[in-house]
Amino acid sequence: MTLRSSFSSKIQFFTTCKAFVGEAALHQRNGLTSCKLLDLDLVLLGNDEGTQEIAEEFGFRHIPQVPVTDNNIPTISGLFETAAAASSAPYLAYINSDILLTPMILPILSYIGSQEKGQKQLWTARRRNIPVSVAYSPSSFFTEIYKLDDKYGSWDQPNAIDMFISTWALSES
Repeated sequence: MTLRSSFSSKIQFFTTCKAFVGEAALHQRNGLTSCKLLDLDLVLLGNDEGTQEIAEEFGFRHIPQVPVTDNNIPTISGLFETAAAASSAPYLAYINSDILLTPMILPILSYIGSQEKGQKQLWTARRRNIPVSVAYSPSSFFTEIYKLDDKYGSWDQPNAIDMFISTWALSES
């Protein structure tokens, strides 16, 4: 049994993307590559430019329609509600699309997935900053990310939270 299988049916990951142009495309591609390499069950929400194409390329599910504000910005509650409707997992995990996850997250996800259903819980993760200027090959992805982190990595401010795992958005079945 792999670590992923111990939490995969319990944690539904989801994100929303900016348009895949310029620097945002590079950072999001790297973030999504990390999710793909870790074999996370990820749903891309929204219809910004390139989202459907990247979902198809990576084999992620895509839901284009999400509730938005008057300025066409997805609402947090709408994102959670859409992800909850698309999943039977007891936990929802929102992650910014440009965040790089590494295998170090897997034991934490396994622990979260082992928690009893029905408890109202919220986990967050603070990010480390590293300079990323190229799209890394899947074969050397984590090696390159660890090297960058060792050389340049720094903790961001305590409020730099880019991942939320919650049971609060889910209704009891």
